[in-house]
Amino acid sequence: MRRPAGAVALALALFLLGCGATAAPAPADSVSGTVVVFAAASLTEAFGQVGTDFHARHPGATVQFNFAGSPTLVTQLTQGAQADIFASADQPNLDRVTAAGLGAAPPRVFATNRLEIVVEAGNPKHLTGLADLARPGLIVVLAGPTVPAGRYAAQALQSAGVKLTPASQETDVKSVVSKVALGEADAGIVYLTDVRAGGDRVAGVPVPDQYNVVAHYPIVRLQGAAAPVAAEAFIEYLLGPAGQRTLQGFGFHGAMKRPRRELPPGAMLIPAGVATLFFLLPLLGLVTRAPWRDAVADLAAPESRQAFQLSLLTSLSATGIAILFGVPLAWVNARLRFPGRNLLRALVTLPMVLPPVVGGVALLLAFGRRGLLGPVLAGIGIYLPFTTAGAILAETFVAMPFLVLTVEAGLRSMDTRFEEAARTLGAGRWYLFRRVTLPLVLPSLLAGAILCWARALGEFGATITFAGNFPGTTQTLPLAVYLELETRPDAAIMLSLVLLAISLAVLVGLRDRWLGSA
Repeated sequence: MRRPAGAVALALALFLLGCGATAAPAPADSVSGTVVVFAAASLTEAFGQVGTDFHARHPGATVQFNFAGSPTLVTQLTQGAQADIFASADQPNLDRVTAAGLGAAPPRVFATNRLEIVVEAGNPKHLTGLADLARPGLIVVLAGPTVPAGRYAAQALQSAGVKLTPASQETDVKSVVSKVALGEADAGIVYLTDVRAGGDRVAGVPVPDQYNVVAHYPIVRLQGAAAPVAAEAFIEYLLGPAGQRTLQGFGFHGAMKRPRRELPPGAMLIPAGVATLFFLLPLLGLVTRAPWRDAVADLAAPESRQAFQLSLLTSLSATGIAILFGVPLAWVNARLRFPGRNLLRALVTLPMVLPPVVGGVALLLAFGRRGLLGPVLAGIGIYLPFTTAGAILAETFVAMPFLVLTVEAGLRSMDTRFEEAARTLGAGRWYLFRRVTLPLVLPSLLAGAILCWARALGEFGATITFAGNFPGTTQTLPLAVYLELETRPDAAIMLSLVLLAISLAVLVGLRDRWLGSA
């Protein structure tokens, strides 16, 4: 029987199509191999899920994890352990790996975390915050000082003004959670994600935002990776939407994205430009009107030299007195807790906002001939008004707050673990202050001293009110500028430029180098 030609053609086409489908298979996934990831212990649960999801997307790739404290992982890597990826709980530990030449690509932050107090389920000790951790008889365990969580916990406790000695310093956060879950400890400070991972065995007590520390988790692909393509794919998956959703499901916050630089609206640029001109025009006026040809003669005049010498004497003396009495005052404000501490801080700050003339009047009523202490001082032959000593006192009054506040800020921000270590070695209080505390706050002390000196050098109102204006005795540079403006305006302009140059040099020199560290 003869078949129709159309049926034969159709059968032939189907046969060829089937052969074509067999001959051209779909391309295989290029991501394959075993990715070895060294990751911080706090990532255990989240990375376990990320690894499972990554394998489901790339069946040819598997992920093996090594979880431990970040410092332990760094030691293993620098001692020759083989891995493709390192995920740290902080930047310093990752920097140690890259400094050893082990990084194969720039590190990238993939998540952030926050601290939380971990307690037994039900919170039987009824803890409510960091201050409760210093309660007598409470057993507190923390991660060790080299572990990121331990360092962050120390920062949070210091910010809250809480001092405690932990019963144990564990090698990672999981050990802290285990101690609390087993009832061996009453509380600890770990990451929020670790409290969640602890399940029903533990509970969490929030750490207030003003004391909390945000932990940034960086990740880097390592040199000599056995599966570099799969390692890079894992990092991209982790930073992608799916990986970020998984991390957030375990309590992590997403990777911090660098905000785009925004152009300010025109309505903001106009008043900003006006404000800039407001500060710039007076300076330009001084520079453009300065008698540069006669500058040397004006500054070398006897009146100018006398004012220079007296200003150096009084400002340096005021700075020395401020250091002698201001550093102990800063230490008291930073380290001691007592009723009225806020009032004492307000008194220290008061000369910074008080009109200098009012400060001079107050000094007269305190140290003048008929002031509160005037008769007592006169009885021992000390007269302060209208003397060089009076000018030094006036400058000290207005300048000392700059030193006190700067040193206090340095004391509050310094790492107290060095002091604690020295105490355990038997260091006395005075030895501890001289050999440990003072060197640590030296940048703040230098910055405060220079600010104090610059403010004393430019003091006018309190000096002229309390000490008067007498050449060679109390007539400092600002007072000389005020008087020369009436008789020798060119000399007044040059003296003003000298004070301006000193002020700019101090501000520019301290802004990023010393004030930043203070």
